[in-house]
Amino acid sequence: WDLNTSGLWWEWNGTSWSGNGTATSPLPAASANDTIVKNGSAAAITDANGDQWTVKGGVVYQDGQTAGYSANVAEIAYVNGNVWHENTSNLWWEWNGTSWSGNGTATSPLPTPTTLAVPTGPSTNDTIVLAGSKSSIIDASKNTWTISNGTVLKNGQAAGYSANVSRIAYVNGNVWQQNTSGLWWKWNGTTWPGYGTSTNPLPSSATIGSTTASTTVSQSQISVLATQGDHMVFVTGTGDSLNLSGGTEKITDTGSKNTYVLPTAGHGVDAFTSNILAVNDVLDLRPALAATSWNGSNSTLSQYLSVSDTASGAALSISAAAGGAGTTIATIAGTNASLNGILTHAIV
Repeated sequence: WDLNTSGLWWEWNGTSWSGNGTATSPLPAASANDTIVKNGSAAAITDANGDQWTVKGGVVYQDGQTAGYSANVAEIAYVNGNVWHENTSNLWWEWNGTSWSGNGTATSPLPTPTTLAVPTGPSTNDTIVLAGSKSSIIDASKNTWTISNGTVLKNGQAAGYSANVSRIAYVNGNVWQQNTSGLWWKWNGTTWPGYGTSTNPLPSSATIGSTTASTTVSQSQISVLATQGDHMVFVTGTGDSLNLSGGTEKITDTGSKNTYVLPTAGHGVDAFTSNILAVNDVLDLRPALAATSWNGSNSTLSQYLSVSDTASGAALSISAAAGGAGTTIATIAGTNASLNGILTHAIV
């Protein structure tokens, strides 16, 4: 293909440039802002020039070729039109067109998902702080709990003995910590007694309030509900069931095998910032289809569901009547999936 200075594209047909030019770019749409791809994932970031960025074996590739020098890369990210990579030492580098500039920065270019705590009183029940976060838990006695280098700190000092801590939680007035082996301990006032329990003290369900702008779902095997408002939802758990509707839900999923109940037409859009199909997530289309006149026959399903390529990725639309105008209910960045491709990851 060639692009002229008037913004029109022509395709080579073997002997000449066919047609009268089209304003539709043949290049894949750029990935959504803040898209993340983890090392080893089959997903890719597409930049504004149509270049494909992947990370494999701790090395960053641009269109299948190594992009400058990189090593021990944990993830790549697409932020405000720029490609970044983070290494396993938690340092970030930005691609400048030919190399990764600077000496690395500890400041992430991504928006930070935080659990908000009331600084002058107890944190809300079921508050979670992940390792690496700058957030804290405030208990009823106004003590501040944080995690530093895998250790739990109380008011800046080590709280008893702890190691390899992945998160802390505030549940029914108690402070809990979970280690990287998935075991939980409860603080008894002086120490973390016992050998740990695999029973999660956090609830099996959660509701996202209409005024909660950003939240992190770090638990696994729980149900999450949102019915009003726009949210940024960061999902790190596995096997969760999320029913997010009523507004625009910008979802960053770094977990796997989660199920998303998509909204009915006109009741919100689930906008996924990465290709969730690549991590075995599932789309539950049953409520959305139940609100249409579809009779349940596979032969007519395509008259109600459609998939199109947009700047935000694959857009899934649904119409109330057969062949009617579609309403977008979800977008999935990082994929140009067909309807059949979507349905292999869906419940209808």
